[in-house]
Parts: sequence; C-alpha cells; structure tokens
Amino acid sequence: MPHSIISHTLNIFERMYRLLGAHVPQDIVDDLKHDLDDLKQRTEVLLEDVETTMVKHGKRVWPYIRAFEDMYVYYEAGMLEKLLYQRASQGLKVKLQLFREMDGDMHDIYSGSVHHIFESDERQELMALLVDLKHDIRKHATQKILLHDKQQYNEKVAYYADMLEQINNVLEDVRKFAHEEAHEFIAENIHEKIKTVEHSFAFLAPPVDIVEVLNLADDYRGKQEEFFIKRLHVK
Repeated sequence: MPHSIISHTLNIFERMYRLLGAHVPQDIVDDLKHDLDDLKQRTEVLLEDVETTMVKHGKRVWPYIRAFEDMYVYYEAGMLEKLLYQRASQGLKVKLQLFREMDGDMHDIYSGSVHHIFESDERQELMALLVDLKHDIRKHATQKILLHDKQQYNEKVAYYADMLEQINNVLEDVRKFAHEEAHEFIAENIHEKIKTVEHSFAFLAPPVDIVEVLNLADDYRGKQEEFFIKRLHVK
C-alpha cells in the first residue's frame, strides 16, 4: 500500500482528534490520542489496521460530535449574522445590507450564489471573516455547553448513542444475513454497504442517511427476494 494513502488516512484521523473539544470525556480523548500516536510512530502499518482503529474510535466519539454539531448550529444561527455585521468593513456592510434586502440568507453566502454582488476584495474579506467567526462560535459553543447547556448536550449525546446502538444492531443483523442466507451477489453488496456505513463514522466516507441504514435489513431481504424471482423468470 502506497505510503501516501496511509499518510492521508492518518491525517484524517488527526482531524478527528482535533474535533474533540473539552465537551468530550477526557478518557475517550486520551484513548483516541494513544492509538493515533501509536499508528503514527510505527515504521510499518497496514491501511486496514488504520481504518479499523479509526472506525472503533469514530463510533465511540460520534454521539459527542453529532450532539456538539447540533448545538453549534443553534448557536451559529443566533450569532453569525450579527457578528458578521459587527466585524465587517463599512464597504462590506453596505453590500451585506443589499444582500439582506434581496432576501438572501447565510446559506446563499456559503453556496456562493450571491458572490456576484461582492467585489473581489470584499469576497476575500467575507470568506476570511466567516472562517474566523466559525472558529470563534465553536469556542463559544464549547463554553456554553460546559457552563450552561450541559444537560441539553448530554440529552443529545444520549439520543445519538441510542441511535448508534440501533445502527450497530442493524449492521450485525445484515452481516449475519450476508453470512448465512444471502446469495453471493447480495452478500457482496451488503459487505460493501457495511464498510461504507462504518467508514462514515470515521470520516472515511460521506455521511450516510440514518433512516436508510436503519431499514437495511428489510431492504436487503427484499432485494434477495427480487433477485430469486428474476432468476426464476429467466429460467
């Protein structure tokens, strides 16, 4: 396996670690950091070992990351636009006011759909401000959780931990189905899907549709039935 691929994967692991603020229990952070450092110090390591370790920790921290992101979105909605106006230059403030009069929202700015109303230097200022503000709001969110909103945060962590348990149960169910009952073609598809879902917890794959994942067992049993019906028609 090329060293560059392993190095890139370890960099993703490093970014996962950096997402863990003071709102995550320290023992969880320490365990992740220990395994990350161990992998980085090895002279030889298999990509599969790195990915397996990342998935293990990714699942463990996922409820905390999701809970924090929910809280962050709430704080951002109440703070971002106000702080943007406060910190923008006078020229940028004029353009932001025009943007508001056009019924624009922050999604439009993030998507770039209204960038044509800003001059090049204004776009640079705007993007730099957004990066700084997001960083500041994340720090604010951590402090708010630790000092004032701990109960709400813990409730969200519990909600996502329960969801993760449901997902793990579904994955175990379809893994068993693939091993014991599924046709080879269906089983191969199942194993690829399981890998994608598990990798999504470690930022090695895009986020998955949770509702879709929770329905995987029924979906694959339905696909198996369709597969055998089609084979009967072919015969």
